[in-house]
Amino acid sequence: MASSKIYLKSYESFLEKIVQGSVATNEALKRLRDMGHKVVPLEKGTLSFKVWVYPYKCKRFRVPDLICLRCATSFEVRAKTSLEISMSHSGSDEHRAWDYGLEDGDYIIFVGVTKTGEKPIDYSVDGVLNFANVGSLRGAFTKGKIVEARRKGREEGFEKRIIWPTRFASANGTVVDVNDEYLKVNYDNSRKTVKIKLKEKEMKLIPLVRKGDRVAKNQAIASVVPDITTEYSCTPKSDALQYFVNLLNNPNEVRRYIGAKVLRYFPPTDNVLDALARTVENASESKFVRIEAAVSLLELGDRDKIAYNFLTNMLKEERELCFRNEVILSLAEVKSDETFKEVKNYEAVKKAYNIIKDLLFDKNQDVSTRAVSAWALGELHIPDAVDLLVEAFDDLPDEVKKESARALLQIVRSHHETINNILPFFNSDEKKRPGIAWVLMKYLSGLNKYVDIHEFVSKLTNVITDDNHRYWISYILGMQKPSDELKGILPHLKDEKLFFGVNLLWTVINSWVWGLEEW
Repeated sequence: MASSKIYLKSYESFLEKIVQGSVATNEALKRLRDMGHKVVPLEKGTLSFKVWVYPYKCKRFRVPDLICLRCATSFEVRAKTSLEISMSHSGSDEHRAWDYGLEDGDYIIFVGVTKTGEKPIDYSVDGVLNFANVGSLRGAFTKGKIVEARRKGREEGFEKRIIWPTRFASANGTVVDVNDEYLKVNYDNSRKTVKIKLKEKEMKLIPLVRKGDRVAKNQAIASVVPDITTEYSCTPKSDALQYFVNLLNNPNEVRRYIGAKVLRYFPPTDNVLDALARTVENASESKFVRIEAAVSLLELGDRDKIAYNFLTNMLKEERELCFRNEVILSLAEVKSDETFKEVKNYEAVKKAYNIIKDLLFDKNQDVSTRAVSAWALGELHIPDAVDLLVEAFDDLPDEVKKESARALLQIVRSHHETINNILPFFNSDEKKRPGIAWVLMKYLSGLNKYVDIHEFVSKLTNVITDDNHRYWISYILGMQKPSDELKGILPHLKDEKLFFGVNLLWTVINSWVWGLEEW
């Protein structure tokens, strides 16, 4: 069930945490696939930077970030700017316990990340992945081989942090000595031998390396957890499909959620479809589980419209706002690409689109629902949504307009031909220009290889109807990097005001005073 007390992080703090986790999870997914796993995401948004908070998204139980369809191992990924084996934990809310929903055979992957620039999104993975077995972590936790750090503040939700004492290699190097008291490492970037004690607060740390071993930066080399590794190979289950079907009857809500979500990646056998339909129709089941089961059923065919009816009824009749939004967030995960699915399913995407599209202009819906709907249309990458999203720039609330602009940008980036669909609106409708101008500006700056710059500028400047039109064209071009190609085009523009506006922006934005503050 959703928590009744929601404590929100400040936006930038929250965004940085999201980015760190996303960067780490994307890298973990890539490396797990290299190790032979067929990994798919479980947690919503785990691979993206998008920040959704209550009421846009329900705060709920923990869900592992990734799962392997072959060996059925779940993987929780934890990004750390200061690497340690630690988890947030609530002793009062079982849904927020560090190991809630995880089985002994699952793994938590601890990943070092480092800041690479000034923006909140500038992070990259630093070093190797550390795979900690959940059963081993539980064993150490039960024996008290942990350290409790200070509780998180109000912004972090009042959960405490528990740490399994561990030592990490600070750089690539070679282990030159190991005994019961310490180990010694010669790092490649230093002439000195570093001595690492195998004790913390009366707890003995177990060496994870032997003399002569090579170690990599951020590799766990000693810990109270005895079997942390840098790799975990896939051992396929012979009955993986039936294992996931059986999860729908598991007593643990997280495991049922996993079964409901993962079955969409398997063939639509009668066994799978019937199990999902029973879950959707089970009124005593968790709403989270029923929503995921319904979306899986929608993707696999929904022959009796059980999923469609359930999802549309939730959007009309559900009293809790965050659950209405949860339906939309789940529908946004229906994909027509081959990133995680072996067969493209355009029909399922169209069904999701048809459920979502009318919410954008439904004045009876909360602004958050309409904003999430706009975002979801972008996630579906369906060209049919272009005209709808452009219409949203008219008289809808600003939050809806912003998400519509982001969604429209996603679509034009994946369907380049749609850029021609929005130019007539830009030329003729002053109210729509700000949103379209932002999309065109971002599209042009991020995808020059797809754009004939001469043709683009010609279409943009061919018909200038008024000063407002001129201002927004200046914005689109002036926000680009002043490349030689673009500089060569501007002198040929017949409009002197436009030429002045673009050069004014270039002069200011590329000067050292741009962004200068008093502090």
